[in-house]
Amino acid sequence: GSLAAAGPHWKYNHDLVLLNLSLPDSRGMATFMRVQAFAGDAPIVVLSGLDDYPMALEAVRKGAQDYLVKWQMDFRTLSRILQYAIQRKKGELEILHANEENRKPMGDQSDHSEVSLDKRRLSERLVTIGQLATGVVHELNNPLSLILGFTQSMIRHPDPVELLHTLKSIERETIRCRMLIQQLLVFSRYRKEAMSVKDPKTVVETALALVETQVRTRKVKLEKHISEVLPYVNLDTGQLQQAIVNLCTNAIDSMPEGGTLSVGLQSSSDEVQIQVKDTGDGIPQEIQRQIFDPFFTTKETGKGVGLGLSIVHDIVERHHGHVDVESEPGKGSTFTLRLPVAM
Repeated sequence: GSLAAAGPHWKYNHDLVLLNLSLPDSRGMATFMRVQAFAGDAPIVVLSGLDDYPMALEAVRKGAQDYLVKWQMDFRTLSRILQYAIQRKKGELEILHANEENRKPMGDQSDHSEVSLDKRRLSERLVTIGQLATGVVHELNNPLSLILGFTQSMIRHPDPVELLHTLKSIERETIRCRMLIQQLLVFSRYRKEAMSVKDPKTVVETALALVETQVRTRKVKLEKHISEVLPYVNLDTGQLQQAIVNLCTNAIDSMPEGGTLSVGLQSSSDEVQIQVKDTGDGIPQEIQRQIFDPFFTTKETGKGVGLGLSIVHDIVERHHGHVDVESEPGKGSTFTLRLPVAM
């Protein structure tokens, strides 16, 4: 069919839109953008005959729930993916609704302020997990494609000589997938733990493994400047990871056209410094004093509830440290977490 012929049907509600990007009267991402304008809240899944990775990334960045290649799908797999797409979209809408509710005036907070704050912190964390999950999904595409390729090659052209090499390659890529999923699960299931003396390098590198899944889909270059030998710090692993992820996510969001995200980890005689630097929009001087206030945000609705930097500030204070920020509009921002060395 054509896009024009589908026009009259947009007045009805749809559970899902399964979209072919090659129609007689429209092709490529132009088709997606035209359909997206009419689809409302219905999730859009692209079904294409082309295994085009750059187009898949662009489609998902612009709001598609998934990008599927026709010849890689059987009916059972397609049915399961479409069901998941509907459920994911429902989850996104629930988070968006929760964020909008959280932006409303809180009224009398005498008995419920801490409960309300906890709910909003949860909403902020859910938004961050959603962003990380999107990156992980894209990151999984490459190893899964390799695993599929290795397997299909051995099925079509069995070669006993190459079997061991192929199995080792499949094992390597499967371990890579498992590590990505485990890292996301650890972050999403985090519960507050007792502070203990640990190596900050391990914490930072684990957080950056999650951040890397975002930068690859956002035209952002990640640079790491991590000292080899560092003093230990009394820390809560999950909280410090969340602070780093929050800062990196904010930095990535500030560079919609791409840029460079630099993360440094150094130390002096009495403190460890974790530095997150971007080449993004920067922060106007007049609002820099407000950025750590709860619920203050310059992001559009649905992109956060204004607790990301407030949470970072609270976490660093719990670690008996402090946060420095340097920023200039048009030249990016630098956040430095200063944590005391364990005695």
